[in-house]
Amino acid sequence: MSRALAVLIASFLLTTVASTGGAQPRETPLVEGRRVLGVHGERYGLLPAQDASVQRARAVFDKVLRAAGRRPGLVLDLNVLDTSRVMGQALPGGLVVVSRGLLDLTGGDDNALAFVVGHELAHLLRDHHAALARLLPGTGHVIAPEHVQTYQEKELEADRLGALFAVLAGYQPTAAIPILQKVTTDARPDWLHPGPRARADAVSRQLADVAAHVEVLHLGLFLLGMGQSLDAARVLEQFAAVFPAREALSLAGTAWHKEALQHAVPDHPYQHMLVLDASTRALRLRGQGYMPPPPDPAFRRAMDRALTLYKQAIEADPDYAPALNNLATAYLDLDESDLALAYVARGLKADPKLAAAYNNRGILRAIAGDVRRAEEDWRRALALEPGRREIIHNLSFVQKSADDAKAWRDRLPAPDRRVHAAQSFDGLGPGTPLERVRARLNEPRARTIAVPLGGPAEEDLALSLAPGQGLLAAVRGDLVEVVAAFGSPRSVTREGVGPGDSLARLERAYGRPSVVEGIQALNVSYYPTRGLAVFTVGDRVHAIWAGRPVR
Repeated sequence: MSRALAVLIASFLLTTVASTGGAQPRETPLVEGRRVLGVHGERYGLLPAQDASVQRARAVFDKVLRAAGRRPGLVLDLNVLDTSRVMGQALPGGLVVVSRGLLDLTGGDDNALAFVVGHELAHLLRDHHAALARLLPGTGHVIAPEHVQTYQEKELEADRLGALFAVLAGYQPTAAIPILQKVTTDARPDWLHPGPRARADAVSRQLADVAAHVEVLHLGLFLLGMGQSLDAARVLEQFAAVFPAREALSLAGTAWHKEALQHAVPDHPYQHMLVLDASTRALRLRGQGYMPPPPDPAFRRAMDRALTLYKQAIEADPDYAPALNNLATAYLDLDESDLALAYVARGLKADPKLAAAYNNRGILRAIAGDVRRAEEDWRRALALEPGRREIIHNLSFVQKSADDAKAWRDRLPAPDRRVHAAQSFDGLGPGTPLERVRARLNEPRARTIAVPLGGPAEEDLALSLAPGQGLLAAVRGDLVEVVAAFGSPRSVTREGVGPGDSLARLERAYGRPSVVEGIQALNVSYYPTRGLAVFTVGDRVHAIWAGRPVR
């Protein structure tokens, strides 16, 4: 892989030395980065924007950037150097450069390129330039040996986060391990990085670890869709503690928000909308009626946690529309209309096509007595997301004519009230004894991830993964709670649906899902009465999770 941090340090030293002579003011990071880019351009040349390799690199960059998020003060962009030398670099101010040689080495594998791009973005978003700057003063720009470990830790952190960003963007960086090992091994050794072989091994471990922990995220999404909001909140917050990306923080906040609403009583019939992520095919959690704060302390505790996580997500990216919308909704639920209006306005400024924000602003206007403008907001929201149950419900409620109200209600899809038997994969299903799990998932690459839930130890979950078989089981105590097939086309449901199948095949087997959620490139189709959550990327099934059907 690229000698990213070493090059980052070299460029930082170059610009710092050049800009600190005499009484000259220090350059801004973006000016510094652009100047270094100019130096590279003069030395190697830059490929034009219309070049096919540049278009490929920027397409991957844009997808990974949407998953990685933004940090105030960065102008994030990517350029390709016209050199066969293998290079990748994060410049101050937000500029990322990769070389033609690096693109050639990936051999057209966008999984590998996504990891490299994610790695460089992680350096920028975690402000590793600033971490370096804090160590340089007083050293004469000579890096002390005791700081080498710090630099190496930053490099490994960028590996870990880069892999996560690539996964959230829909790539499979584990599939690119052989290429990444070659890039890493071919890189010239330097004293700031682990040795090439150690680095290659570390990259492989990091990618495998990220792939395993992403299943913790998937478990949280499954639990959330099955109505187990408290367990979902604890699982998702554990994931956010390891990977504090804006999506993870906002998602954990959403779970706590849903848990808070379990302890409240509806005050009026409007239904608001929470957003998991604004880039997915279908986005929204089922709405709840507006609920003022009741005396139940469980409501306040859960809502306080939701507020904290939403604010942390916004701190990570002040223009992250889903978190802004959800924070507005939390203030709506707390009867703090002024704050709710302020944050919903910020959400709409960040994303003018966010239907949930129009729906929620409509509720605020209806509460204030401005039904005409509320209906305008709801109709605009419905134009953006036709068929949304919450919006149709709200429109039906404000109609003056009973016939008009009924006409709106008739547009609501009939819920599936049937309850089906639980699914299983290769003999594993809800209720399977732990002993059988251990025997069935025994393989060299098997691993177990503890998922504490904050209660008695016997109520904690443990994820047992067998990547070679493409199977996992979430175990509570001595019994399986949830199973999943996540990569093996051999593992299918009773109806024959498995990883790799098309969305059309999924919906022929089960019909339209009751709700579709998602985070970045990943969408989740929920069938609660079947106990199923089907994870899709693009138009293909990525994984199927099965638990006890919701009755």
